[in-house]
Amino acid sequence: MAWISNLITVIGTLGGVFLGQHYTRKSQRDQWLLDNKKQEYRELLDALAAAHMSLMTNISLDKNGFILERRRPGPAEIIAYRVMRDRIFIAREVAQEKLAKKWEQAAASFDGQHIPIKELTDRYLEVHDVIVDLALKSLA
Repeated sequence: MAWISNLITVIGTLGGVFLGQHYTRKSQRDQWLLDNKKQEYRELLDALAAAHMSLMTNISLDKNGFILERRRPGPAEIIAYRVMRDRIFIAREVAQEKLAKKWEQAAASFDGQHIPIKELTDRYLEVHDVIVDLALKSLA
């Protein structure tokens, strides 16, 4: 009868060890996912801010804030375009909110002389705020 008691103790101990390892591994994986999402949201915000600044600098505006001369996208704008499409961990959220489309339409409308610089900045801030909200939601 003592051996049954010892067997139950060993099985219980091993079961506890395996359960502990499982929960530790799951917790580490969850933290890894959160860290990657946080990094990708940060990269997206950085790329978007750089593209916005690129659009706003070295340009001539008329008195109403419209760009005077059309131009080709600069390196920062191209990087923002790529970053909005190649993030793995936040891809669903970015696609669901249509962030790339919203930003590209704003940039193209500004560059095409359809919206003034103030509206470009307003649209930038809208996209920026959605990204921050998504990041905070996913990290909560």
